[in-house]
Amino acid sequence: MELAVIPTTLAELAPPRYRGGIVGMYWLSIKIGGLVISSITRTTSKIPSNLSWQIPFSLFFIIPTIVLSLIWFIPESPRWLLFKSRREKALASLHRLRRGRSTEEEIIAEINQLEQLITEQPRNNRLRDIFMGSNRRRTFIVLMANFFQQSTGQSFASQYGTLFVQSIGTLNPFSVNMGNNAVTVGAIFICLVINDKIGRNAVIQIASLLTMGSLGTIADKSVVVKQAIVSMVLVYSFGYSVGWAPLTYVLSTELPSPALREDTLRVAYTVKIFMEFLISFTYPYLEDPSYANLGSKLGFIYGSMAVGALLFGHFCIPETRDLALEDIDVQFRDEIPVQNIRNSPIVEDLENAKEKKPVSRI
Repeated sequence: MELAVIPTTLAELAPPRYRGGIVGMYWLSIKIGGLVISSITRTTSKIPSNLSWQIPFSLFFIIPTIVLSLIWFIPESPRWLLFKSRREKALASLHRLRRGRSTEEEIIAEINQLEQLITEQPRNNRLRDIFMGSNRRRTFIVLMANFFQQSTGQSFASQYGTLFVQSIGTLNPFSVNMGNNAVTVGAIFICLVINDKIGRNAVIQIASLLTMGSLGTIADKSVVVKQAIVSMVLVYSFGYSVGWAPLTYVLSTELPSPALREDTLRVAYTVKIFMEFLISFTYPYLEDPSYANLGSKLGFIYGSMAVGALLFGHFCIPETRDLALEDIDVQFRDEIPVQNIRNSPIVEDLENAKEKKPVSRI
């Protein structure tokens, strides 16, 4: 439920200029939670009784209780309200979201633009429509982004990282897991700062995974080699979290047609969850000495997928920063190359409103 709702809500609430960073905070919150719980588990693992697992499990109730208490105070998306023909509530919601940052003229200009573009949206859509016409390209990009997010091995590092480090030896696996989460949080902060300024691309995963695979080919591994393999796990997590991890959610919420966003995300997140299951299910058999016995040579498999992800990102993913969601939709429907667009009409109209110029688009 949170996967389907939170990224979409954040994308619809955020101003175009800050959408990438705000949606990326979804992944940041997940990893901060991971850092907290790994720290707690590291501490309670030393308790020689059932409290070692009872304490972490009991703490799981705290955050859901907070969410349940506060979710009623979250404003509805103005876009969703306009799509339901509830203009007054949409205007009130936008006032609440832009309070202190936008003038009355800017808010009216934005709500008028949104209403104009949303009324042009087709209604009574069917699931198969996500594969029809201009929606086909959007759906392909979103599906492949979710495919590559998982196929490059993130569940190997996040879910099996502790066991992987334990199998190599030399370092405390719990400590490495905490360090991995800390590196991930730092990388996401960097991503949130730079992705709306310099674009949305990342490469580091390839180098770390292929280096890990190369080190795995050494027959008699010294302590230094083992430590280098473990360090590549940390480097991989950094590269993943500064690129594919948070930005997949940004792309997934930006590119689909507003009328078909929920249907597109259902299919895309099904692909994501299936690939996460596939990587998680196959890892023990690929790593275990009783089966494939690949060990750190797994880096060649995941690294090859990362190369595919890099090529896909370079040739297929459009640059959408600073564009309003409705502008992205219009450009896809009119088959305008989004890569060549650098200014959002909605953003331009808001700038006109700041300078009290007449709104030019409607």
